[in-house]
Amino acid sequence: MTPWKKPGIFILLALLLIIAPAEAAVTGNTTPESSGPSDIRGSPVQTPYWITVDTLPVGTHSTGDSFIVSGKTSFPSGYEIDFWAYQSQYLPGSPDLLPPTYSGSTLVTDGLSGENKWSFFVNTTQFRKILKNGTTIQSAALSGEYTLSIGPSGMVMYPFTLVEKNASPVAVSVPVSSDHTDNPPMSPRTTPAPIPVTIPVTALLIGISLLLRKQE
Repeated sequence: MTPWKKPGIFILLALLLIIAPAEAAVTGNTTPESSGPSDIRGSPVQTPYWITVDTLPVGTHSTGDSFIVSGKTSFPSGYEIDFWAYQSQYLPGSPDLLPPTYSGSTLVTDGLSGENKWSFFVNTTQFRKILKNGTTIQSAALSGEYTLSIGPSGMVMYPFTLVEKNASPVAVSVPVSSDHTDNPPMSPRTTPAPIPVTIPVTALLIGISLLLRKQE
């Protein structure tokens, strides 16, 4: 007797054909959970490294000066840390009109207890700018507000300020008292006696002269 002539056998075979592929599909779509930490978007964090700066804020400096920036990091010794100093506010436009920037790299050196060291100089006289034709020229830094980016993809960013170097002040001598000896002496000035005083003096002299003559 053929199977399709018995309804029970036919229904059982149909259920097996439906359930087996569905179970296989569910098993194949199982995804293991991530074992690492995640950021707010849910993607695994792949960079356990950090960078710190020893002295903050970076502060205010004068154009024409050089200053050092240093700190610690978990990057291994020999790792190359990039840095970039640029003006925080400027309008986009032609490269010829953009203010000069300062960039470079420094190597990480050995430290203690997993805290390695790094440092670099910022020389405000050796900023550079790239012109529209691709030429790079050296240009001194301009005064203004700057951002210092340190590490891969601007890992840490700190502000600092450049101000114009002031000219040397002119020394001005100010006397501290009325009897200051450095002042030149004043020339004496003769003031004639008033007329009412000279007349009695002359009369007195004439009287004395007459008295002496009578005694002779």
